[in-house]
Amino acid sequence: MSLPIGWSCLSSHTARTVIALLAGVVCLIVGPAFTREAPSAQDKKSAAELLEKALQISRTLPAKESYSKARMLQDIATALARTGDKAAAQKLFQEAKQVVLAEPDLGYIATRLREIATAQLRAGDTAAAQKTFQEARQAAKKLHAVSEQSSQLQKIVRAQAEAAVLTGDRSFFEQADQMAHSIPDKFYKHFALGNIAEAQAEAGAKTGDRKFFEQALKTAEAIDHRVNKAQELRNIAEAQARASTKARDRKFFDEALQTAQTITVPSSKARALRSIAITQFQAGEKANADKTLQQALQAAQSKESDLYLRDALQEIALTQAQIGAQTKDNRYFERALQTAGVLDELYKSRTLQGIAAAQLQAGEKVAAQKTLQEANQSALGKTVPLDSAAYALSSIAVAQAQAGAKTGERIFFEQAHRTLQSIKDSYQHATALGDIALAEAQARETVTATKTFVKAEEAARTIRDPYYRVAAQASIGMSQAEAGAKLTALKTFQEAIETLQSIKDEFNKEQRLGEIAITQREAGERTGDQAYFEQALKTARTMDDSYFRAEAIRFIAEAQAKKGLIEKALASVEKEKDPLLAIAIYLGAAEGLLSKGKRE
Repeated sequence: MSLPIGWSCLSSHTARTVIALLAGVVCLIVGPAFTREAPSAQDKKSAAELLEKALQISRTLPAKESYSKARMLQDIATALARTGDKAAAQKLFQEAKQVVLAEPDLGYIATRLREIATAQLRAGDTAAAQKTFQEARQAAKKLHAVSEQSSQLQKIVRAQAEAAVLTGDRSFFEQADQMAHSIPDKFYKHFALGNIAEAQAEAGAKTGDRKFFEQALKTAEAIDHRVNKAQELRNIAEAQARASTKARDRKFFDEALQTAQTITVPSSKARALRSIAITQFQAGEKANADKTLQQALQAAQSKESDLYLRDALQEIALTQAQIGAQTKDNRYFERALQTAGVLDELYKSRTLQGIAAAQLQAGEKVAAQKTLQEANQSALGKTVPLDSAAYALSSIAVAQAQAGAKTGERIFFEQAHRTLQSIKDSYQHATALGDIALAEAQARETVTATKTFVKAEEAARTIRDPYYRVAAQASIGMSQAEAGAKLTALKTFQEAIETLQSIKDEFNKEQRLGEIAITQREAGERTGDQAYFEQALKTARTMDDSYFRAEAIRFIAEAQAKKGLIEKALASVEKEKDPLLAIAIYLGAAEGLLSKGKRE
């Protein structure tokens, strides 16, 4: 999959791990760049009409389709609530519940009732949700296997704790706490308590009410597991820091730091302090942020055995680099490079990629070029396993190409192609070529991009394992679509479908078909071209599993409606003989209309 030139907080296409991690740091420091707009009155009306058609067909589904019927009724009810018809939605939730309760599988009943309760909450019916949660608990309690019962109860506890944050109703916390202490399995009990503590902390961050933090600390204290307790204390400390912004009370920073100092697992302590430092930086407390980030670094340099210390160090280095990019202060880049320098060769290579991306963001082209070269050298180190080296080198090559697209400097593309020469893994080599070709196209190097795409296609055909070959071809097809090479992209997607025919395992073939259909749909979303949606529909219709086939077609119809292609989405529905597919098309199109207001 390709990388965006500018990192998006909402991007689903940041496949290279470190760049995705850096994107997360950017979002923490500068905030997500998107707004939400409510759907128009006309879109709501049109969606309601489509939902009524979906509902009529859903009620005709036979008993053998009870699983699909319950799911469709629930999702139609959820969408109806979004149109504003909450009364009709609540009646439909009850109808979905009756279908679920008629099933003999208690685990299924507990799962579905929990999901319906959450949907009822979002539709604004707290009383109905309370009752449905209770029914889910009763079903879970009847399960004989201790592990299955405990797992179901823990999930209900988590949902109720989240409900408390969503609604502001503290009784959900009380119910969740009682249920957590009734869980027979110790592991799931601690997990459930952690869910409650995290939700209580989130409620504190949301409201600025210290009582929630007091409850969260008390709940965390009851967790009899050092690592789990440390994780929840980290969550609480981070939430306390966020509360300082909400309540405009900087004392929350002091309380957050106090909580962080009680954490006994070094990596969790370091990560908590790093997050506090970011919040301080956002609040304009640069000096305090520097001090807290230094404390985070000291915690991460602990000699204690801790598997996640290198992850903490990597995150600190990327945070230092991103602050450097935001402030245009090279001292932060120097600190980031020093922090990366203590990591093992593989982690150092990954971290240096992120630092280079931040340097580019700050306009430091020469420094970024040098940092990427150092990342390359680290990836080729003796301690780096061959498969890890291939992935790291692939990421570096793509980062170099993206730097070329961002800066217009041809030397970055030359370095990317040189880096490719060191990649021995055929899958990594092929997908990197596709991503590099996209970057070349974005830089208006059209002739070069075309040649690189041809190399990518040829490299993909040399991959022996059909699973990886299909994945590579789908990735390359996506890059071609984004580059505007429509005919080539459609051909590459079709070649991926043909590759699937050599896969004997029907389950895995089905899974790959779904993945290709979703990738084709994403190509349609990104380009607005109906040809990709049509190809995605054709792919989805070849899937054998009726439920997953319907879900794939539903997502495609939703994407078409979002793009304003509502007539195209509904073009075949009147002639559709499969009721599940007809429901999926109507429901997906309605959901797309209700989501049209979302924009970056």
